Amino acid sequence: MQKLVDGVIVELTDDDVTAWTAHQAANTPTLADIQTWATSLANSAAGQARTQFLTEVPGQDVTYYIKGLEAATYKSGQAAGTYPYLEAEASQTGQTLDVVAASVSATATEWNALSPVIEGIRRGLVVSIAAATTIDAIYAIVAADTTASSLATTIAQKAVAIVATASTTTTA
Repeated sequence: MQKLVDGVIVELTDDDVTAWTAHQAANTPTLADIQTWATSLANSAAGQARTQFLTEVPGQDVTYYIKGLEAATYKSGQAAGTYPYLEAEASQTGQTLDVVAASVSATATEWNALSPVIEGIRRGLVVSIAAATTIDAIYAIVAADTTASSLATTIAQKAVAIVATASTTTTA
């Protein structure tokens, strides 16, 4: 084997080959490296899939949760005046409390169907990645979705399809 040194072709020494082999080994990702990357990809993708269905800003998850509780309580017949989020939204949107509560309740129902499916898909990916014994197996798990955004789209589409199938089966 040869190499180019200062424009001159010279023979590789055993030390050159050893150094190159060590360099390749040090710079080749291990199974653990690829598992870490793929797990991060799956987690990021699930997060991005969730944002296709809800607003992600600091504190919004708590707001959604409280609004859902308020809507459920309102629908159960509790007295008016105990629903600050629903009342504020009704005031700002010009809608009645009944309309806002029904909208929040419908949205919560949709999210409560989608969220566990997204989480199940995420956990399935993470567990499969952890159990993989080869790098090729990990690439097969994430398939062509090697970016979080493309995997997020796949997760979101799969979740919607699963929920739609479940809804059809339940109503049939």
